[in-house]
Amino acid sequence: MEFNKEKYKVYTWKNWMMLHWILNPGLAINELILGQRVPKVSLEDRTIDKPRIERTLVPCPHCETLHDGRTWSTENGTAFKNWFGLYCKSCGNTIPCLTNGLSFIILIITFPIWGWFRKSLKEKWLEKQPKRYENINIKHIPNPFDKKS
Repeated sequence: MEFNKEKYKVYTWKNWMMLHWILNPGLAINELILGQRVPKVSLEDRTIDKPRIERTLVPCPHCETLHDGRTWSTENGTAFKNWFGLYCKSCGNTIPCLTNGLSFIILIITFPIWGWFRKSLKEKWLEKQPKRYENINIKHIPNPFDKKS
């Protein structure tokens, strides 16, 4: 996919924040046990004057929909359980994600154990995803930095 470089700042594995996800061995726990994932490509809209979290978009390579980055948040209950990638509620496919280095090594070593069940696990996971994304409401997510007097 091509993106307008003037409108969006494109984040890929080459960005230091993404490299942090790949290289930090502690994040393997987030990925393997909790299912927290980071998309391979994310965009930051440069034309909007809002906090960065509100300007982050995640493109789906299958249907080319730009999803709000807050779709996969703890407030919506979708930040975790994304073991096979981020679910696109528009087309039902998974958005590719970065893999942590230690996770990659662990997955390779343990492949003879879980590799046989990968397809059936992914099918079961995909069946459950539409229900998780039915009541997504990005507008209700409160700003944790608002001062409530």
